[in-house]
Amino acid sequence: MIHRLQCQKRDYRTPFDVAQGIRHVFDGIALDPCTSPDNHLGAARYCSLPGDGRAIPWEDATYCNPPFGDQVESWMGKTALEARHGWRVGLMLSVSRTETRYFQSLLLRHPSLTAVLYFKGKLRFDEGPGGMLASWMLWFNTSPCDVRRWMGHLGTVHGVDHG
Repeated sequence: MIHRLQCQKRDYRTPFDVAQGIRHVFDGIALDPCTSPDNHLGAARYCSLPGDGRAIPWEDATYCNPPFGDQVESWMGKTALEARHGWRVGLMLSVSRTETRYFQSLLLRHPSLTAVLYFKGKLRFDEGPGGMLASWMLWFNTSPCDVRRWMGHLGTVHGVDHG
C-alpha cells in the first residue's frame, strides 16, 4: 500500500517552540533563505518567494526550512556547500528520509554535520496539518551540547562523530 500526502501546500511555518530553540542555539537567526514574506522568525536577513535563497550567499547562523517537495535535494546540496565555509547552519524540519541517496551520500558523511535532532512524535505546524510525517533537524558546525541544551526537550539529539 502506498501512502501519499493529500495536501497541496508545500510550505509550512516553523512551529513557535522550534523557532525559539533555534534562536537560542544561534543567539539570533542571521539568515533565513527560505521564509514567508513577513519574515516570521525575525531573521536579520531573509529571502522569500519569488526569490530563491539557494542563489544567495549564506552566512553564520543560517536557518533553512525549505518547502516540501521535489526541490528538497537541491536545498540540501546548497546547505552542504555553505556548511563547508564553516557557517553554523540549522537545516530544515524536513521529512526524515534516511534511506535516500542525498541523505546517505551528501549529508550523513558531511564533515561539518555535528548534530541531528529527531523530533518526538510528529510536528504540528501552526497553520497546516499536524502529525503528518516524522521530522528531523540537521545541524552543521554547531555544538551538539548547545542543541541539546536549547532543543533537547523537543526530541533526541545525537552528536555526530566522524572519527
